[in-house]
Amino acid sequence: MNSRKIPQVAYLAPPGTYSEAVAKKNMPDAGLNPMPDITSIFEAVESGAYDYGIVPHENSVRGNVIDTLDSLAMFADRIQIVDAERLQIKHVLAALSDHGLIDEIYSKSIALEQCSAFLHSNYKGANKRPANSTAAAMKMIADEVMRGAAAVGSEEAAKRYGLEVIARDISNIEPNFTRFLRITKKNGGSEPTGNDITSIVIHPLVDQEGYLSDWSKIITSHDLNMSNMELLRDKNGGLMFYVDIQGHIKDQNVKECIRQLESDLSETEILNLGSYRYLPVIESLIKTVGVIGGTGIMGMQFFKPFHEAMGQRYLAAGRRTELSYEEVIRLSDAIVFNLDLDVTRDKIRELCPLIEPGKLVVCNTGVKSEIIPLYMEYLHPEVELLPLHTMFGGIGGKENLKGENIIVIETNRFGRRAQEYLNSLKKYRPSIKTVTPEQHDAYVTLTQNLPSVISAALEATIREVATHPNELEAFSTPPFRLMQASSGRTHSNDPALYAKMLDHNPYAQRTLEIFMENFGSIVQGSRDHDRTPLQDMLTKNQFHLGGEYLARQKQKSIDMDKAGKQSTIPENNGNV
Repeated sequence: MNSRKIPQVAYLAPPGTYSEAVAKKNMPDAGLNPMPDITSIFEAVESGAYDYGIVPHENSVRGNVIDTLDSLAMFADRIQIVDAERLQIKHVLAALSDHGLIDEIYSKSIALEQCSAFLHSNYKGANKRPANSTAAAMKMIADEVMRGAAAVGSEEAAKRYGLEVIARDISNIEPNFTRFLRITKKNGGSEPTGNDITSIVIHPLVDQEGYLSDWSKIITSHDLNMSNMELLRDKNGGLMFYVDIQGHIKDQNVKECIRQLESDLSETEILNLGSYRYLPVIESLIKTVGVIGGTGIMGMQFFKPFHEAMGQRYLAAGRRTELSYEEVIRLSDAIVFNLDLDVTRDKIRELCPLIEPGKLVVCNTGVKSEIIPLYMEYLHPEVELLPLHTMFGGIGGKENLKGENIIVIETNRFGRRAQEYLNSLKKYRPSIKTVTPEQHDAYVTLTQNLPSVISAALEATIREVATHPNELEAFSTPPFRLMQASSGRTHSNDPALYAKMLDHNPYAQRTLEIFMENFGSIVQGSRDHDRTPLQDMLTKNQFHLGGEYLARQKQKSIDMDKAGKQSTIPENNGNV
């Protein structure tokens, strides 16, 4: 005989609430026990009557559920959060089938707020009445035969209590999601998942000037992101701050952050509510990311760690991967093309017709003006397209993204998935600039193509005149050292990559011709013992660049030379 104890879960009564649906989803084998209100759920779990409780936490339309946050703070020394679950909320308006004029509408307050626009437009004169839950409102109308009343709640609850659905999809914003929490008695907490949230309450016991700035600086100093914050009141009317920090209490930076909050904030309680898996309140449209060409430097050193840290499944397709291109496309919500330019056009023609409507394609190739029209031609019209160019090499994921350059080219295929993907990058504060395809290709000739050409010609000249740069150490100046640092970086990469970039960019030839015209005039001046071409060019450049820019760049070069750092010329990112 199986003697295993069946866990018991308390949820917001009566049967038919969204809380019950979440309890069934999160713990399908548990016994379900309805409770009259949120505080009662906490009390029942604290007493040991039930093992767990399911409580609503945050809604995508109306924000945090304050009753839950108040109870979390009140029971912080006895109750902890161990898991989260997200549910799409589909509100209906329901009444008795023989209802009359609707002059009263009942539901939980936050549900009425989520549907305020519909109710104002269609039932402006009806009184809005709060109930303990959405299902409680429907049960009351059925039990008391209230023909002049309607309730907001789920269609399942309406059917359960024999009510007729008057209207569907009545939320102010669709889709509408609510995140629920699973709580239990303090017992040591959950194990890290790799994508977690730690909830805390910061409770100053006295009013202190600059307090918000003090504690927020401590959190950000540990490179932690706050995904949620709410101002609460204690029983004496004092302030408390509810905060969700991304990370697990067992993560070193989270642990050190909590320790510093406790030590540096005077007359303050830090209440740890628990660590649990992170579920954004709005369900992500992108759960799996596939990278075509995902085994190269950018694939393995940026895209893989970045998307895995975002809680997304990462799939790679290449010449030697277990999964084929076709399999990665079929399994992915977003497909990143990160290919060698020599094969990009053929792969676009081969693979883009396989991509189904409702997916996203991210184009991360180094040339845009001739490539984007190919994507537009071969992709289904309902496939979104986000062309971008990561102007850096493999930097190790999200934690090193701050300040790095990303170029974005918006298209008429820019939809919700493209916006979600772009927002995931923006979260870590890179420098993002939006340009046209033609601007992109013209400008990268100046920041990638021309520097590599100059570097190649410089080292070839040194090779002929001085044999090796080592012989020039005694003659080196700060500008020369910076040039050599950049040159060393360039020459550490595959020469074929630079040659491909130059060959495929339709604007490269014009940039080189302009450069040669300017360079040629200086050479001719030197040949004729005429100083004017170089002097005039430098003078015009000084005026055009401006004193502020020159001073900033000079100081940057001094700082870099002192620190022995490499040049800031973008590294070839291996995706050309």
